[in-house]
Amino acid sequence: MKIKFAIAATVFCALGAMVAAPARAAFTFDIQPSYGDELTIHMRNYEPLISGVPGTNLYGVLIIDQIINATTSQTAWAASDHTTASSNPGELTGVFNNYTLISSGTTGDIYFTGGNVNIFYDSTPDAVTTGNLVAAGTNLNPDPTGKFGNGTSFLTTVGQVGGFVDNPLTLLVNESLATLFTHVNSGTTASFGFRGTGTGLLSVTGGSNASTFNGNSQTAGADLEINTTLRGAGSGLNPAFYPVLSSDPIATLFTAPEATSIAAWSFLSLAGALVMRARNKRVQS
Repeated sequence: MKIKFAIAATVFCALGAMVAAPARAAFTFDIQPSYGDELTIHMRNYEPLISGVPGTNLYGVLIIDQIINATTSQTAWAASDHTTASSNPGELTGVFNNYTLISSGTTGDIYFTGGNVNIFYDSTPDAVTTGNLVAAGTNLNPDPTGKFGNGTSFLTTVGQVGGFVDNPLTLLVNESLATLFTHVNSGTTASFGFRGTGTGLLSVTGGSNASTFNGNSQTAGADLEINTTLRGAGSGLNPAFYPVLSSDPIATLFTAPEATSIAAWSFLSLAGALVMRARNKRVQS
């Protein structure tokens, strides 16, 4: 009886220690997804009009509005719940660059290769959607005001090929090299009927939440799949510098190990080891 009591006391003390001191992260979901849940990250990209000259780059800044759990139809995280006035302020913003144009023209089918999309978590929200840019960005520095690329690295990604097949009839473009595609329906300026749609693939390379979105679950084994809807930015940010707004839902899979599973495994492992130790002692005695 003394041995059984000692085992139980030791196990429950160990479990209590795990519960009393949980690991804390800079970013936390409002409603924690489960392993394997399908997520949709919704973000708004602000970017310049492309010149249509092959070899030029697409770049810009982004703001994440919310993360939807498509499996449970719940909002896993919403920016509106984490303003500076909230008890848990924080924002997810980012920059993208190095998307190189491999087609020509500013309307019709437009293809890019390469690309980097880097997302940051900032516990002090300071990115706004109106008048925040005071200077034009560049491919090397898409965020001249430092409001979108600050904070801790949340996710780093690169464009991934495999989503498009080369069309032998388009002799000047090898579509299989594309990582991002856009079809511009109409308009040559952001203020004159500019509309477009597109898609692209991303592969996770790092960041504090790399394991959360590294599921290889999208087209061609990509980790994230972008679907874009383009239009003139209007009054967003500063249309003189980033006149195009892209509203992008991004599909991915939640792949982070569940904390409850890890705790349960640790608890069972500890309990099993203590029981075996007690049995050994009884055999020896």
